[in-house]
Amino acid sequence: MTWLERVGAFLAHRRVQNVAAEPVEIREALRAGGKTLVFLPQAPELLHPGVSICVTLAGWFGPLALCCVSRDDKLPDLSNSGYPAVLFPWAISRMGLPTRNVREKVKVLAPTIAVDLHPQFNLPTAYLAAESGASLRIGFGDAPSGYFNLRYACPSFDPANSALHYGRFLRTIENLRADTFEEPPT
Repeated sequence: MTWLERVGAFLAHRRVQNVAAEPVEIREALRAGGKTLVFLPQAPELLHPGVSICVTLAGWFGPLALCCVSRDDKLPDLSNSGYPAVLFPWAISRMGLPTRNVREKVKVLAPTIAVDLHPQFNLPTAYLAAESGASLRIGFGDAPSGYFNLRYACPSFDPANSALHYGRFLRTIENLRADTFEEPPT
């Protein structure tokens, strides 16, 4: 990590601490849906399972409510899924954070839910989720406080079994949306 990236991480953490930490009624936020912002993982082996989650979320919250964000220039094609989705690539600055243009683009989307599908903490996407204005921000793994208000713990995320891990994640979210909660099978 360069010194500029360290400065960027420090500034991001300080800024995220100012994000309103108002309580969120998770079940109500998931039932209401609204515009959903999904940050696709960068690893090629996780991209296809990530797109599957986008398709499922579009089915739950409505096709026009979905926006997928990928750092890769080769964005996945969701046209054959039957759900139109806004897809856009993004760039990071020398400080390791998303550029101002990208941050403004995300804020204009005004999502109510932001989901970061990176299996480990990813500063650029976690920062975008926190800055997006989404009341419910969901992330995987451990993250410093402020970035996400709901974290899905998956201690041994194996990319070879990503479909299984993401499937469990979707079942958990589906259970949270339902009236009763059932533990996902192990």
